[in-house]
Amino acid sequence: MKLVHRKDLHKTNLGRADSPSCPSGEKRGQYGKHSKGRVLFFSLLLLILTLLASACGTDKETADYNGHSYEELEGNAIGLWENLKTVSPEEMEKQVSYVEAMTLSEKEEYLSQSQERALYYEFLKAWHEISGQVGDFNSIGDFSVLKAGKTTTGQLHLNFSEREVILSEVYSSASMKLEDANIEIVYRLSEKMQKAAITMVMGMSIVFGMLILISLIISCFRFIPKLEAAITKLAAGKAERLRIKTEQKAVKDQHGDSAGSQNAKDRYGDSAGSGSAKEQIAFANGNTEEITPELVAVIAAAVAAVSDMRTEGFVVRSIRRRK
Repeated sequence: MKLVHRKDLHKTNLGRADSPSCPSGEKRGQYGKHSKGRVLFFSLLLLILTLLASACGTDKETADYNGHSYEELEGNAIGLWENLKTVSPEEMEKQVSYVEAMTLSEKEEYLSQSQERALYYEFLKAWHEISGQVGDFNSIGDFSVLKAGKTTTGQLHLNFSEREVILSEVYSSASMKLEDANIEIVYRLSEKMQKAAITMVMGMSIVFGMLILISLIISCFRFIPKLEAAITKLAAGKAERLRIKTEQKAVKDQHGDSAGSQNAKDRYGDSAGSGSAKEQIAFANGNTEEITPELVAVIAAAVAAVSDMRTEGFVVRSIRRRK
């Protein structure tokens, strides 16, 4: 049997459309697309591996942090913790209470005198708040350096009997000047989830509470027309009561005049009210008006009082209105 090399076989199949090893134009296009995809995939994979290798190749313990080494930053953090341990709980309480007792303006003036004073106060206050929750100190844990943007942060882990604590020092990457110092508790995952759930529930409660309040306010809009109608009705009732009171007063005054005319009749006789029950009194303009006996008696009494005579000597026949 004669063996044919694969390259020779490929050459012999070139140009034969019916050969199974010779792909058609459509299949060749698919093979080309797959080849480009593989090249792109392997290129991205190589780039990722290169970045990972460069990151892993950087040793933070031997790196230079603007003239400061890893050991120096670690020594600064440990020294800060050692100084903090020397402060007794009574002295710490005294120093924190001294600043807290100041007014806001006095506190700002006191802390603005020195950046170191402000950093020390904030650091001491943070430790004062958590010192009763961590238990007894056991040992110093790991130290790590994190660079983010324009800051470099050194974190020292402290092991206590009940909690783990992180002491952080934040430096400016350009000058490596200490900008902030803090100490805080490392919370467990369950505690973080619990706090997140509480925060979520509080947020949802506030949102739903505001929505319910808005709904109640909107639902009260239908009472506004009724309230306006009630106020209008109340004002109309008040005006009506005032009108009735005025009319009652006028009637009362009229009754008083009737009583005066009756007294005039008793005093000056019946001639003051002579004539029919209702006499027609002519006015100067030719109009007539019904005059009651009470009005005639009042006019007669007035004339008698002015002329100093009795009412029997005259009879009221007409009334002239003066313009």
